[in-house]
Amino acid sequence: MRDDCDRFWDDLMFCRRDRDCDCDECRRRRNHDRDFDCDDRRRRDHDRDFDRDDRRRRDHDRDFDRDDRRRRDHDRDFDRDDRRRRNRDRDFDRDDRWDW
Repeated sequence: MRDDCDRFWDDLMFCRRDRDCDCDECRRRRNHDRDFDCDDRRRRDHDRDFDRDDRRRRDHDRDFDRDDRRRRDHDRDFDRDDRRRRNRDRDFDRDDRWDW
């Protein structure tokens, strides 16, 4: 196929002789390629954002799990302290019984 600038085009959509040709067809095709690249970049960015959101979601879940674990650990520690207190009181009662 011949263009108005008398340059031949191949299947890769750019002018064989000169990539910087200023004819309308060359410009149109270059812009088309550029738009296509932009769309591709936009698509990749979108995927990257989606991955980020997914990571953020997983991190949030992980933080939530951590908080939950922290809460359970806190309760467990509280139970331990409570048991300790109870045992101490019981021991104290035992000692007290022997005193009188």
